[in-house]
This record gives sequence, structure tokens and C-alpha cells, in this order.
Amino acid sequence: MTNTMAADKRLTLTNICLSVFVFTIILFSFNPSLSWIPQGCACLVVGAFVFEITQIKNYKFVVPIPLLCYLCFIVYISISLIWTNQSVDMMFTLVQLFFISLILVNIVNYQGHFHSITIGFLAALVVATIDIWNKIGGFIVTDDNTRVTSFLGNPNTFAIALFIGMLLSMEGLMNKARKSLLIKGIYILLLLLFTYEIVFLTGSRKAMLSVFMLGFLIFMRFFIKVKFLQKVLILVVGAGVLTEMFILLKESVFFVRLSRIFDMLQGKNVNDSSLTERSSMMSDALNLWKARPITGWGTDQFRYLTDYQTYSHNNYLELLSDNGLLGLMLYYSIFIILLVTACKQLLSGNEKESHIGFFSISTLLIFLLWDLAHVSYYSKFHWIMLSIIMGITYYMRTRTSVPQSQAVEQ
Repeated sequence: MTNTMAADKRLTLTNICLSVFVFTIILFSFNPSLSWIPQGCACLVVGAFVFEITQIKNYKFVVPIPLLCYLCFIVYISISLIWTNQSVDMMFTLVQLFFISLILVNIVNYQGHFHSITIGFLAALVVATIDIWNKIGGFIVTDDNTRVTSFLGNPNTFAIALFIGMLLSMEGLMNKARKSLLIKGIYILLLLLFTYEIVFLTGSRKAMLSVFMLGFLIFMRFFIKVKFLQKVLILVVGAGVLTEMFILLKESVFFVRLSRIFDMLQGKNVNDSSLTERSSMMSDALNLWKARPITGWGTDQFRYLTDYQTYSHNNYLELLSDNGLLGLMLYYSIFIILLVTACKQLLSGNEKESHIGFFSISTLLIFLLWDLAHVSYYSKFHWIMLSIIMGITYYMRTRTSVPQSQAVEQ
């Protein structure tokens, strides 16, 4: 709880609207005929927040440096949209993301938590799970060509949502401020459920790899903190858990999809049209970047300059080919700043800051991994999580130094 919340009102209406907004993103934003619902809910969040903060004396917005970097990135790629004479839909999408991120950052910063986002996100994933049960009559897939999508229309997108649900559940489970055994039990059940859905229902390679990466990060988190004998115990238990996870993964009909990546990396011939096409996309994106290394060809130009009619499936190469080194550096400066701050928090010696630092580092590293096979710079899911990290980081930085009313980024 922030210092101001002790004296000022809670953002009750804002939190309700925010939970509903996050809930509707998963259920409706990937259906073109229903995408107006989350857009309307976003307006309600903004309206409720503006209404409630007008009741708070001397309230001022905070604008963290990473968010300013994102604004510079938007301005830069918007200019390229103009000189390439392309649709401004992309610019409007990014501007909308910036403003909703600004609101989310300030909500999280004022309250010092993001419970309403977690509740909305996890509730939507539970509804999506029920939807899967109704559609396929259970939770077993026996054909590797049958990958579930629920409301999200794409199995990889659904897997990303599930994994973000895992991150939020992990944060709730490891947060010592939450004492309720019932709540922690719910987080454990959700972690197991989402892990199962990723491995056995979505078949997403990057999400399956991320499950192991998250397990390893959690293992290292506890391993580093404890004494020698406890390290030995954790090493044995952790090795057993990771081995069991791998054995479990091999039971999935989608394990062959993951094994093909390692076969390809070893130079073996792989009969996988998806991997072959994405490899060609990345090669073409790299060639486009080499032709214009500084400014690129213009935002979203990869789809028009190649025969694929879609994005390159690699965020790094998408930005390089479209916006050059300038675009890449502007966008990933956000991650660099957040990672540096998170590392300082992790090593601060303060339990709360260390917890947030670990949550931030885990999220950011996994996002960077995903970007090797995913174009994310306009992803709603990514910007919800980045907004959480920016807001809670800024809160941690200012909560003991200056009052909320003076906590404005210089």
C-alpha cells in the first residue's frame, strides 16, 4: 500500500473496470466483430481513473523513462509510415497502446500492486479453459495437427496468454505479503493447469521452452539464497523436478515439434513446413536490413516487399528490416532500462524489491526469448506486462523517498 493510499481513497471503480478490460482482451479482442468490447472497456478504465484521481489532492501523473522511450519509438515509426505512404492503422494501434500503458503504469504506481490485472487475466484464462473443455470434450489431444486456440484464434497466441497467466500466478505464489493458504493453493493449481495446457494442448514451441526456462529461473532464485546444505537439497530436488518435466513433455503429441528445432540447429534435414518458412522469412528480413541498415524500409514494409504477405515472425529482424538500427535501439532501450533496474532490485537486499526484481527479470528475459519467433512490439499482452513492471518499479523507487504527489519523472 502506498503512503498516499493511507490518506486518500482507493481506486475501487478503476480496479473493477481494469479487471473487466483485461478479461475482455482475452475473450473478445481477437474476434473482429467483438473487438469493440475491449476498446469500450479501455475507455471505461480511462474514464474511471480520471474521475477518481480528481478526488485525490495534488495527484500528478508519472511518466517513467521506458515509457518515454516507447513514445520516441512511436514517433519514429509513425514518421516512416508517412514517407512510405502506408496505412496509419499501425500508428493508431501503437498510440492507443501508449495511452493505455500510461494509465496502467499510473494505476499500478499509485496502488503499489496489480491485483485487478491479475484477477482479470486469470479469470479469463479459466473461462478459456472451460471453453476448450466444451469444444473438444476434455483435455486430451491425440493428433499433433489439432492445436487448441480457445477465444484467441491462434494456438501460439493462446500459449502466450497461458504463460503470462503462469507468470502472474508465480508472482502471487512467491509474494510473501499474501498469507492465505487458500489463495496460494489456487495459484499452484493454476500453474499446473496452464503448464498442462501449454504442453499438451497448444503445441507452442516457444511456450514449452519457456516453461523450462521459468522452472530454471525459479530454481536459481532459491538456490542462490540458501545455505550450503539447503543448496544440495534444492539441487537434488530441482534436478528431479526438471527431469520429470522433460519426461512429461516427451509424452505430449507435440514433443516432435520441439525436437525438430534442435534437429535443425544441428544441421539435420527437417520436414517441417512451418520451420522452413519461418527460416526463409528471417533470411529475407536480414537481407532487407542489409540493404538499408540504419533506417530500414519503413514500418510494416516486410509484408509488402516479400511474397509472404505477413510479418517476419521475429521481432528483432522485423524491426531491423522495417525500422533499421534506430528502430531496434529505440524499442529495446525499454528492455535494457527495465532489466538494469530489475537487477538492482534483485540484489538490493530488500525482500519486496528483490521479489519484484525477480518477477521483472523473469518476464523480460522470456519476452526477449519469444521475440526470436514472434513479433511483439504491438502486442497487447506484452504491453500489459511491461506496464505492470514499469508501474511497480516506479512505485518501489519512490515509495520511501518522496510523496506520491511529487513522484514525477524528471
